[in-house]
Amino acid sequence: MREDGFVDACRTARRFYEILALPDDFDGRIALLEARFPAPLERPLILVSGSRVNTGAVIAWAKARGFAWKKDLFYSDFDNESPPEVWGLTVTSFIQDDASLAGKAMEQILDLITGARHEVKQLIPPRFITGDT
Repeated sequence: MREDGFVDACRTARRFYEILALPDDFDGRIALLEARFPAPLERPLILVSGSRVNTGAVIAWAKARGFAWKKDLFYSDFDNESPPEVWGLTVTSFIQDDASLAGKAMEQILDLITGARHEVKQLIPPRFITGDT
């Protein structure tokens, strides 16, 4: 896979980029993070999750390890507007505009049906929440 070559090159160059597929179960996620990033960390760690589904395990793992947010560990996810009462902190997150995405998807479906073609690509930027992580 092309991704594998890129990850291998980053690892050889001692860059921080790596793709991890975390297990579906909570304890499995924590176990993989613990195995992949043993104590002590050599340098600050940046984790970006494609979903908020991993956030609870990352927060529990970071807390158990005593990591300082934005010093030892930087974390962000997507679509996590949970108030601080949920995780004990505000998670840094990118919020997708679901209404705009749905509207653009409907426009494109109608274009397919009617045969209309638009060469202009539209980007719907996410809203960024600067959190504690």
